[in-house]
Amino acid sequence: MAVAAPQPHVGSVGLIGRPSTGKSSLVNRICGHKVAIVSPVPQTTRSRVRGIVTRPQGQLIFLDTPGLHLSERKMNLVLRDVALSVTGEVDLLLLVFDAGRAFGREDHAVLTAARGFSGPCVAVRNKVDLKAPRDAARAMAQAVHAAGIDELHPVSALTGAGVERLVARLLELSPRGDLHYPADVYTDQSPDFRVAEIVRELVFRRTRAEVPHAVYVEVLDLEPRADGLWARATIWVEPGGNRRGTARCRHRRHPPRRGGPAPRHLRSWSERRPEGQGAQEVAPRRQRAAGPARPRLNADKLGWRQRAAGLPAASPGSTAPRPNAACAAARVRGPRHQSCTRSGTTVP
Repeated sequence: MAVAAPQPHVGSVGLIGRPSTGKSSLVNRICGHKVAIVSPVPQTTRSRVRGIVTRPQGQLIFLDTPGLHLSERKMNLVLRDVALSVTGEVDLLLLVFDAGRAFGREDHAVLTAARGFSGPCVAVRNKVDLKAPRDAARAMAQAVHAAGIDELHPVSALTGAGVERLVARLLELSPRGDLHYPADVYTDQSPDFRVAEIVRELVFRRTRAEVPHAVYVEVLDLEPRADGLWARATIWVEPGGNRRGTARCRHRRHPPRRGGPAPRHLRSWSERRPEGQGAQEVAPRRQRAAGPARPRLNADKLGWRQRAAGLPAASPGSTAPRPNAACAAARVRGPRHQSCTRSGTTVP
């Protein structure tokens, strides 16, 4: 009588860490694809991003979360709740620390958040390729072991050092079961969310002090074409300290561009999508008929800032801040006294 082969290891892994510890870069390195956007701006990740990796031994589903930041601002409190919500939904918890910085108050808060988790906890010392402060590694190891966590893996999301050993260990700790996704799927994000995130990453990378951190991208049109995927989006920004409300690319290394080809990772994703990479099919949307210009959106009714933070939209008549409309995936410009202009980005 033939013996049935054992089921593969299948587990969900939640990542928790302070801002800018390289959680998203680590997920991208493990999955081998552009799953989460990365930028020099702290707290770039604002929602849970799911990355999937399949090996012969099994499958791991990673949940990337916003950075755990100790602040009483409403936006940071919402992001903190999003980050801590994974502790009740995953099989394993992966605590990510920055090897290039001293072990601080927010790192201790990460250890405190992991105390109530009933499953296995694994700590990661990311960015080992950077020069660490004196005694930083020893202080981190002492704090991690004092919290009852026995495993501390040194890895580098940039170079890939130690990543495969970490994945193998996470598979060993995962329970056995059936695969949740096909082997060729590395994320379950919708095309709208994926395009919006990449446009937001371009805003952070191609602008500097002119653009505030409060940026919300609304995808208006997605259309599959013979040469790729065509997208049109509106970028909503909060004026903040810039009273003129402009968002311009003034850095010499990033000259303003209107439309044009999309970045390489978006271009490669759109080319792989029809072959079954787990993304949803993009149906052509109805184009706006020619005629008079559409009136400007009422930002108070839209509630874009509340939606981005996971809060209820502003009620009619409230004094919520009115954002400016800055448009284009590659060039951002939107004076507050003009109607929103939109431009498309073609994926060759």
